[in-house]
This record gives sequence, structure tokens and C-alpha cells, in this order.
Amino acid sequence: MHDLAFNWVVVTYFFLGGLSAGSFLFSVAANYWLTDYKPLAKKAALVSLVTLAIGMLFLLLDLGQPMRAWRLFFAGNPTAIGPWGTWFLTLFGLALVAYIWFLYKNNEKRTQQAGYIGVVFAILVGTYTAFVLQGSVDIELWNSPLLPFLFLNSGIISGIALVLVVAVFSPDTKELATKGNLLAGLIVLELAMLVVEMLVVGASVVTSSYATLFWVLEITFGALIPLALLLSYKRMATQLTATPYLAAVAPILVLIGIFTMRYIVVIGGQV
Repeated sequence: MHDLAFNWVVVTYFFLGGLSAGSFLFSVAANYWLTDYKPLAKKAALVSLVTLAIGMLFLLLDLGQPMRAWRLFFAGNPTAIGPWGTWFLTLFGLALVAYIWFLYKNNEKRTQQAGYIGVVFAILVGTYTAFVLQGSVDIELWNSPLLPFLFLNSGIISGIALVLVVAVFSPDTKELATKGNLLAGLIVLELAMLVVEMLVVGASVVTSSYATLFWVLEITFGALIPLALLLSYKRMATQLTATPYLAAVAPILVLIGIFTMRYIVVIGGQV
């Protein structure tokens, strides 16, 4: 295999960056629109902060010279997406910290302001990695117009999934972990976009050496099985009450599936 321009470190950073953006969007939505999930808003915000911090460590690891990271803010062509991505991450991080601060201070007005500003930068963080791929080399898999939407939706899915895992192990939000309809709906949307993606750019990946990863980990274990579990929560009420940790199975599988998707797109697109 030839040297890869984007390796597993980049895949992990892309995954964590998308997850951070997605969990933040879920936090704001839970606070103001999806109020059934409001008790999860603070947990989602903290998940966003932690995953952003870890993701930035992977970004610095990929750079190889962390002490020169500041140059990314002023590097290269102003039309290049890389330097813009650095600004998006920084401004998103600042909005996120402000949002968490005001959220825990119960300052509703400032929380809302920071949240709405953060939403803009979260969407940019959730999509800019797709544009990084599209602007790198002419690879069919990366040139799909759906890729930014696929990355954003997968980030939201993974963000919600990790928050639900946290909720399972938190006594005050354990019951909310069994509310699977939102996550199930987003998984269906993801599957629909994948079908369209295959029609647009062809099915080369799903018939290549990455076919097993795609069909087994991403589709079967990462989407179809958790989708079936999420839609079965009402029928599984007795089992979930007796063993609430079972509710963590579906979101954990979803996280594996989304990471696999990122891996296939980034690594599979280069081979």
C-alpha cells in the first residue's frame, strides 16, 4: 500500500470532531426544541467539550510538530479550507466553553446566545472535513456532493449515541437512554444518504477490499442491528427496566458503525 495522505490519526480526529459538533447540536436542541431530552443538555455539552479536546490532541499528533500549530491560522492560500478549519475549531471551542459556563450558571439569555453562535460553528466543524477531502485530490468517493451532509449527519448520530451511553450510566437520566426514536430516525436518514451516495459515485467501495468492513461493521452491526434495537425499546420495556445497561448496546454499536464509515471513506478512498 502506498503512503497515505490521511491516516488513522486523521480518521480519529475527523470522527471526534464530528462527534463533538453533533453532541453540541444535540445539547442546544435538547435545551430549546427537543425538550423531552432537556435533562441531557448539560451532559451533551460536556461530551462535546471532552471529545473536542481529545480530537484536537489527535490533530496535533497528525501535525508532527505541535509547537508550530499556531501557523495553521495564517498558513497558505486564503481559499484553502485547512486554515479556515482551524478557525472554525477555535471559534467553536470558544462558543462551547461560553455555552457550558452560562448553562451551569443558569443564565438563560447568555446560554441561548452562546448556543446559537455555537450552532453555526458546530455545523462548519461538522462539514469542513468533507471539504478538506474534496479539495485534496480527485478521488471519486470524495467528490460526492452528499459527503458534507453525510459527515454532518454522522456527527450528530455519533454525538447523540455517546450522550445516550453516558445517560445509561447516570442514575438521573437512565430512563432517557431508552428514547430511541430520534437516533433511529437519523440512522434511517444516514442509510438513505448512503444509498444515494452509491448511486452517485458508484459502488466501488462496497465491492472492494473494504466490502466486509462496509457490509458487516458499518451497515449490519453499525446501523441495522442498532436500528432494530432502538425501534424495539417499547417492546423491551421489561428487560430494560430489569437491566437498564442493555440500552447502551445500540448506541455503542452505532459509534462503531460511524467510526467505520469515516475509516472507509478516508482510508478506502486512497487505495
